[in-house]
Amino acid sequence: MTRVYFVRHAQPDPSGGFNPEFPLTEQGARDALLVRDILIDKGLDAVWSSSYLRAVQTVAPLADALGLEIHKDFRLHERTAGNWKGSYPDYASFIAEQIVDYSSKAEGGESMEEVSERCVGAMSEILAENDGRTIAVGIHGMALASLLKHWFPGFGLRDFEQIVDLMPLVLRLDIENDTCADYGIELAVRRAYPDSYLQFRDVWSRK
Repeated sequence: MTRVYFVRHAQPDPSGGFNPEFPLTEQGARDALLVRDILIDKGLDAVWSSSYLRAVQTVAPLADALGLEIHKDFRLHERTAGNWKGSYPDYASFIAEQIVDYSSKAEGGESMEEVSERCVGAMSEILAENDGRTIAVGIHGMALASLLKHWFPGFGLRDFEQIVDLMPLVLRLDIENDTCADYGIELAVRRAYPDSYLQFRDVWSRK
């Protein structure tokens, strides 16, 4: 069995545009210290992360405190959205469709099927390499959703709605033979995206 603490990144600052290198906000950086404090005594053997800056910055204080290297795996990066604006009234509606229909995608973007394929593939290798160990994995909302769908096939839109604005979120999953034997929430901090970001709950409440 491998105990995995999935760490969904803290509050991001996409003011310079959505790209792999946008950082955490000042609040997000402070919340990354909460992640450190929650996980520092969990007996971690390794820290992994998406290569995107906001994910790395969220687990960096933890890795630094434990003297551990952050192993970066590009396959754990967030879903590539593509050009959704011409086909959907707002971003929340676009996400909702992707969560409900795993084959849907915008031009130049990824479907959740594609996200799941690469994230599950990455985690399969990470779990095999860390069998019997305890690890932390820095990750993103849609990428995490694809993994939860893999281990909990009933995971859907209403479940995603419960985690969409939890930043950071720390979920513990005990994985054995590609099955989740137990799970729990270690940390859940509700933070809004910057004002320019759409209010998902307002849109989804009308669906």
